[in-house]
Amino acid sequence: MAASTTSVPGDGDATVDEAPERTPATLVLYWRFARGYFSGERRWLHRGMVAALLALSGLQTYVQVRINLWNVDFFNALERKDLDEFLEQALIYVGWIAAATTVAVVSLHVKMHLQISWRQWLTRSLIARWVDSGRHYQLNFMGGDHDNPDQRIADDVRMATELAVEFMVGIIDNLLLLVTFVGVLWTVSGALSFAIGGTPFTIPGYMVWGALIYAGLGSVLAFVL
Repeated sequence: MAASTTSVPGDGDATVDEAPERTPATLVLYWRFARGYFSGERRWLHRGMVAALLALSGLQTYVQVRINLWNVDFFNALERKDLDEFLEQALIYVGWIAAATTVAVVSLHVKMHLQISWRQWLTRSLIARWVDSGRHYQLNFMGGDHDNPDQRIADDVRMATELAVEFMVGIIDNLLLLVTFVGVLWTVSGALSFAIGGTPFTIPGYMVWGALIYAGLGSVLAFVL
């Protein structure tokens, strides 16, 4: 596949040799497109939205951990048949659910605002370069498939911005949950001691290793199937 030359908004007349079959080159090209949004006149607002998303992801993880720990106190109250403690934990649960809902709604609002803002900026940049020097008229004199360039710009910009934000938020959320709940599970599980042939063995945090092995085997089996 022959590499094509693509103009980058915000870089003057600079061009980038696009090689779709090479992932590093594609990532470099994508960063050239994204850099202008985070380094333009409103860069502090745009960077602030990214920072807010990161902070909200951490806050969501904290709330989920607190709800997880709440389960311990709640079921302990049930086991003791302590009505006062049960009612108190029920009120606490309402508070945590309200906090989780509020954080989720604010996070969704910031994420969608970032997606729309980035999409608007990139759309304006690409269309400005497309109509510059009559390039949109020159398509009539070029060979190849150039139907509906405006729709192509709209679809590509949507995927390049919305999916990028979704991917970033998903990766951060899952990494935070992984690290946090591995720590919780490690603390809860303790150590497993046993002997094989008279030789003692101790596995610290054995439930963590069990969960990782279970998830790994499940992923391998799903891949094979």
